[in-house]
Amino acid sequence: MQRKKLCDLVEIEENNMDCVLLKVKDNSMMDLIKLGCFEGDEKLIRITKGSNHTITIFNDKGNYSWDYGTSGYTLVSKSMHKKRDLIAECIENDFDIYIGEDKELSRKSSQINQKENEEIDYDYE
Repeated sequence: MQRKKLCDLVEIEENNMDCVLLKVKDNSMMDLIKLGCFEGDEKLIRITKGSNHTITIFNDKGNYSWDYGTSGYTLVSKSMHKKRDLIAECIENDFDIYIGEDKELSRKSSQINQKENEEIDYDYE
């Protein structure tokens, strides 16, 4: 059986001009751990849009966050870099949501939600 991707384990809870909020699906603990950088207790994942991004992970213990983007980044471990890459790939490639600084593209992709994701294909180039 093929390992699940992050996009198989989350659903879009909110997608607006400021951020994307992903909700972890029930019974995803083991599959999250198998990705190699998640603890398995994650409930929500938020990433801000723009030229700089803040990723915030919400779990039973509270939350933690880190920044990256054009103005620099928070110094984090290799595991956190992997987590960042998986989250960005999920949102940008799998869900086709634009998170950059272009306000018009952000507005267009803010219309994407879980149900529409399979039907809408925005051309961002």
